[in-house]
Order: sequence, then structure tokens, then C-alpha cells
Amino acid sequence: MQKHVAFLRAINVAGHARVTMSDLRDAFAAAGCKRVRTCIQSGNVVFESPEKSTTHIKRVRVELRGLLGAERGVFFRTIRDVERIMRGAPFGLVSSEPAVKLYVAFLSQQPGS
Repeated sequence: MQKHVAFLRAINVAGHARVTMSDLRDAFAAAGCKRVRTCIQSGNVVFESPEKSTTHIKRVRVELRGLLGAERGVFFRTIRDVERIMRGAPFGLVSSEPAVKLYVAFLSQQPGS
């Protein structure tokens, strides 16, 4: 099993693309994902998949289209990817202060020059 995180864009924001976390978990489970957990109302989903290929991602996208009625931006990363991002925090000592938070943005394609 490989652990993944799905980051869904623009759900449950100002009344748009409203979805309950139980429905979101059910959609991932219907796509064959295991041990599905959501993080508050954020649209972030942690799950496991027995497949090393991207087959589970395609199935999740189909389920989400059915649930949300449209294609939503969703970024998939492995837990190792997320851990690597956290370890590579570019602000060094600043990020260790309790009042400072590190935010990460995922792009759907390589930025232009």
C-alpha cells in the first residue's frame, strides 16, 4: 500500500462546491482507496492505494466528477512528496517560530518564464 494526499481546490468556499466530508470519503472509497481520512472541511484527503500506477487517480477523478458535478482541481502527492516538501522548507529558522506558518502552493503545470 502506498499512502497519498489529495488536495482539492475550491470546495466548501463561500458556499461553492459544497460537499460533506463523509461524501468525499465515500467517493474515494468507491474509487478503491483504503483508509480514507479527510482533514476538517479543507478538501484534503489522506488515503492508501494498493496500486503503484496512476489508475487510482483516474478513478478518483471520475468519482469526484460525479459527486461535484464538474471537474475540480485536485493535486495528488505521495506522503513521501509531502514529507520532502516539509523538510525542504526554505525559510530555515523562521519556520520554527510558533506564530509563523508555512504555506505551499501546487501548480498544475510548469510556470512560464
